[in-house]
Amino acid sequence: MRIKKITELEPKADLKLTDIVPIVDMDVARRKTKKTTIQDIAEVIDAVPSASKGQAGGVATLDSNSRIPDAQLPGLAVTETFNVGSQSAMLALPAQMGDIALREDVSKTFILQGQNPTVLDNWVEFLMPAASQTLAGLSDVDDTIPPDRAALVYDPDTQTWRAAKLERLTDGGAF
Repeated sequence: MRIKKITELEPKADLKLTDIVPIVDMDVARRKTKKTTIQDIAEVIDAVPSASKGQAGGVATLDSNSRIPDAQLPGLAVTETFNVGSQSAMLALPAQMGDIALREDVSKTFILQGQNPTVLDNWVEFLMPAASQTLAGLSDVDDTIPPDRAALVYDPDTQTWRAAKLERLTDGGAF
């Protein structure tokens, strides 16, 4: 019986992992033929079945730029910012962990810290440092400056934060 080379074998299109295939030990002294399954061979050579490439639960493939195609990547947490007018609107957002909600009704900012955006306890308020929330307690504060027309400016000469009118900052005047 003549032993065929692999290149001489006829291809079989519908191989299953449980199909048995002959393996020839090429050691001249022994020349034995062994039988094994395709699955056993795949495990030995750490092969991945074609059916699981690029599929959920399988392995990702690479595109022509040696990168995983976007379609094969899981949903990534890309931080998105949403402007909402109420708590109920915030809880209805299609948000993912790390997304931000700017609540216009209470002038506060929240970040989603849990998986479920419909649960209020999963939204955590960003707390601003006291110096950013109020002009009170600052040296040389002009209480007549409306908060929406004022800016906090660090004065390196006095090493203090001061309130300045926005108009003075934009027209080159001193604060």
